[in-house]
Amino acid sequence: MFIQLLLYFLAGLIIDALYAAHTKVIANKKAFLAAGLGMLIAIIDITVFAAITDRLVNDDLTTGIFNIISFAIGTGVGNYIAVIMPIEK
Repeated sequence: MFIQLLLYFLAGLIIDALYAAHTKVIANKKAFLAAGLGMLIAIIDITVFAAITDRLVNDDLTTGIFNIISFAIGTGVGNYIAVIMPIEK
């Protein structure tokens, strides 16, 4: 179960890093890269959502809740890292 929680944490961290990169690409008006990152983010988001939903339906509720919390912690850490990193000009 620890490996599963770690994977959801890393997925949240990666998705948040992609959101930060996506925002930067949009600010720099790079349309094709923004579109590609947007599609990649959507694919990863939907895949993670489907996996967590599947765990909630087919496994016990506690496992699904821990998966959601692990994912949320990963996105929180990703937000924190994105905020403390210096902005390039």
